[in-house]
Amino acid sequence: FADGLALLFTTASIVLSAWALYQPQMISLPVAAFLIPTIGSFAFKFVRSLWLYAVRVKDCSFLESLGAGVAALGLTHTVAKAMLNGMITTSKPFIRTPKCEDKPPLAAAFIQVREESLMLALLWGVAVAFLTSPHFADSHSLLWVGVLLVQSVPYASAVLLSLINVMPSLFRRNEKSEASGVLSPAE
Repeated sequence: FADGLALLFTTASIVLSAWALYQPQMISLPVAAFLIPTIGSFAFKFVRSLWLYAVRVKDCSFLESLGAGVAALGLTHTVAKAMLNGMITTSKPFIRTPKCEDKPPLAAAFIQVREESLMLALLWGVAVAFLTSPHFADSHSLLWVGVLLVQSVPYASAVLLSLINVMPSLFRRNEKSEASGVLSPAE
């Protein structure tokens, strides 16, 4: 349920940010009292995840706990969509994500996380726009940028994991090219 609310809040944050950038005199950003809990809850959730892995999973190193936390964050968007679809519809089945085996590895990586990539680009784009806008050069606006960047972490995790997922394919492809004496396009 929390992931679904986070998706709605993130979407609202992007819309509000675009509107504030378009009409800075008419729109004000949310007060800090609403922004600080967002950052705090993310920090708590992540530290709790690391702690749970350390306590519950035997022989789990800090790096393995960190990797598990990143993997869990990478699933946030998918879980949120499934939860929201489940609340709205009753007959919509869960459909397996296409794996894009017939596509080049990097293209497949981004196709698999196209929605997450779009959300990441939008969040980082409005964050950069706030940082470069003279209308938003105060500490409150910097706090808002912090919230946008915190909201982008699950999307960055999904994109990172998708890229890591195709890395073996990239290396196998390069090994095949070297073995056959054929140069890859990058060479």
